[in-house]
Amino acid sequence: MKISTVVQVHFFRERFDVLLCVLVPLFLMIESGYANAWTFAGGALGFDLNTLNALIRGILLETLIYAMFLLVRIFIGKGWKGYLIAFIPGMIGMVAMLVSAGCNLAWVNSSGELTKAIAAISLVLPAPVVEVFKIGLGLLFPVSVGALALLDITRLVHEMFKSLKFQQKAMAAETAEQHIHRIKEERKRATAQAGSEYKEYFEAEAKRMVENVKRGDMSFGLNAIYEDEPESKPVVSTVKPLQIAGPAAPAFGPPSSRRPSMPSAGAPLGPSPFAVPAAGQMMPSAPNDVISGVPTITIDASGSPVPRPNRGAPNFPPRR
Repeated sequence: MKISTVVQVHFFRERFDVLLCVLVPLFLMIESGYANAWTFAGGALGFDLNTLNALIRGILLETLIYAMFLLVRIFIGKGWKGYLIAFIPGMIGMVAMLVSAGCNLAWVNSSGELTKAIAAISLVLPAPVVEVFKIGLGLLFPVSVGALALLDITRLVHEMFKSLKFQQKAMAAETAEQHIHRIKEERKRATAQAGSEYKEYFEAEAKRMVENVKRGDMSFGLNAIYEDEPESKPVVSTVKPLQIAGPAAPAFGPPSSRRPSMPSAGAPLGPSPFAVPAAGQMMPSAPNDVISGVPTITIDASGSPVPRPNRGAPNFPPRR
């Protein structure tokens, strides 16, 4: 929903409320004037001259109340002399209000329009509350007419004028929304016009992919991604055979080359691999010593083993 729509609805509600407040005195005067007319006509309202006369008198009585209390409000704002002058219309308005209240009370108690309503209320409410209800119906309309005359309803109109600043903001918001809507329309139109160019571009791209496939390139452009991001490229490394220095270290090779040969019959056997070396003699290094990094043991003159520093693991070539 647009901001301007929300603001317009708010303005309509606010102005309608002010309109009702302005029309409330008129509605009250008509309603109370009808009750006065019913009393003036003796409860016999019809389509005759007597009924018309009673209606005119009843509405004029309410108009008198409103006019007198309006004069009181005007004179009060003139200073201390205004208070003295306001006393005269104030007394006239109070007398007219009492007359109108009496007519309304007679209408409440005697008219058949409210008899059933009062009887129904008396079934659920105590008698004192029902009496207050009757008095309230009799005094509500004439007292409200005088009170609204004393109160300045035009202040509501001034407040309505103050709220016009929101209408200026709403106009600015509506202008911005119109421009945004126009931009969206133009963007859609430009995109639609560029459709043929997009079609040519993607047709050429599809042909290029087909040519790459014919040449045997099945990467479909992924190699370009790996070139831009070398760390994400698959790593394939080759490991060379490990060469260990020393006469006692056999070279690594295929399993067949590492298979030990059996001595011939009658050949003298060499030293046992499990023989303990003499004092001061170093044990020969083995391939496991180089690969695993386990230090060799040196036997001193007393026969106690002396640990030798670790020669470290072989330096493998870096992975490429």
